[in-house]
Amino acid sequence: MNNKFEILDNLSIITQPGVSVSQLMLNGISLGDDESLLSIEFVESQWQVDKMTKWVKSKIGGQYKIKNGKVVEISLMEELVESLRITSTKDIFQNFGPTKAIDKKYGQLLFHYEPRNIVVHWSETDKKLTRIFWGDVIPYPTLRRENLLEQYLDLRGFSPEPHSWSEKNFRNNPPRLYRYKQLDSLFQAFGIDLKYMQSFEEGEFIKARPVTDYTEWFSDIEAYGLQTGLERDRDFNRDTVNHDKLIRIFAYLFKYRMVLERTLQYNSGWLEAGATWARYMIDKTEGFLNEENRAYIKYLDNLLCFAIDPYQQQYKKYELIEKYGYPDVDLSDIDADYY
Repeated sequence: MNNKFEILDNLSIITQPGVSVSQLMLNGISLGDDESLLSIEFVESQWQVDKMTKWVKSKIGGQYKIKNGKVVEISLMEELVESLRITSTKDIFQNFGPTKAIDKKYGQLLFHYEPRNIVVHWSETDKKLTRIFWGDVIPYPTLRRENLLEQYLDLRGFSPEPHSWSEKNFRNNPPRLYRYKQLDSLFQAFGIDLKYMQSFEEGEFIKARPVTDYTEWFSDIEAYGLQTGLERDRDFNRDTVNHDKLIRIFAYLFKYRMVLERTLQYNSGWLEAGATWARYMIDKTEGFLNEENRAYIKYLDNLLCFAIDPYQQQYKKYELIEKYGYPDVDLSDIDADYY
């Protein structure tokens, strides 16, 4: 396992299942190396992602993701991967092996080989292999209760009246239809009866579960009591919190969450602002979107998620596709075609 293999000497080595990505080098650079090993003569360009992360593009067709001064991800660009002579998705399976973990984004198919931390990019638009990543790659989607909430809010942004949601009503609007179908699958997967979709915000689905399942929620209520002076003097008894009270809490919090969502989306209609006056008014209405407020919204979402799925289930996307009919579509592509 200590042997290193230079990709430029034999590109096909990356397809070998017995070779760990920690053994791969691109122009002498491997995962975990210090960024100082990237000589200035070797670098074509670089750009900052955040304070700790940047990408460095080499002159030989590769890129390096640097985090805290170390190489954490490496990618081969199109000019290098074309020598693998992969001309179809079938060739990807033949070279890298089978995988169910295939994601669709912006006209690209992403073949995830999770045990090896390799992602192979195939352009559906151009029908060709475009990139290969290894190391700290974007993981294949695992969907949790947070995703159900996120996708509910997303669909509500497209269609603000949940009582009108149905396949029939969305049949002529693909962006709404496929979002609805995906949400339908998530409701099934997380054990929420579909009859509650249109009344989801009222929290009626809570009454279908034993109240004893909400221990995570009770713990948060108890924590509130312990840190609040007035409440600390009172005895909190879990038996006093029944379905009706939990439903009221959920509905109240969700209503507030929708107020915040409208604030978050206030400037979403702007694709580009070229004039100073336009950028001025956008700047003056972005003040709420600071880190502290975003952290609070995340905390509020966590509270809502206590109710959505007290069991903290999670599913790989291909599991949802196989078991619950989750539409395997590229929403960004559908949105682009429709709008």
